[in-house]
Amino acid sequence: MKEIKSPSETHELIVGVRVLLKTLTAFQDRVQKLLSLGVLEIFPQRHWLSRAQACDFLCCCKNTLASYRDKGLLHASKIGSKCYYLESDLIAFIESGRSGNKAPLNFNTNH
Repeated sequence: MKEIKSPSETHELIVGVRVLLKTLTAFQDRVQKLLSLGVLEIFPQRHWLSRAQACDFLCCCKNTLASYRDKGLLHASKIGSKCYYLESDLIAFIESGRSGNKAPLNFNTNH
């Protein structure tokens, strides 16, 4: 980082930060406007399932689910010590035939 040596350099830095802040504020306003109009969707709706829900969905036990995850066959997102799975990923996994599971979706075997 460059050391500031004079009052004019300090002034230039302050002016630059103000211009940057004004630009970012204008950008934020435009994004908020697009969001309010429904033109821009940052986070599309996704349905997340807990480990228990994913097991029910795939008709498998928690060890099998962990094995799929550990082998890289299924992606899981971790929050703290808990894993969550996207329903769309589970559907794609079943449709790919990699699970070997031919059970209907949402079939509950009470695992």
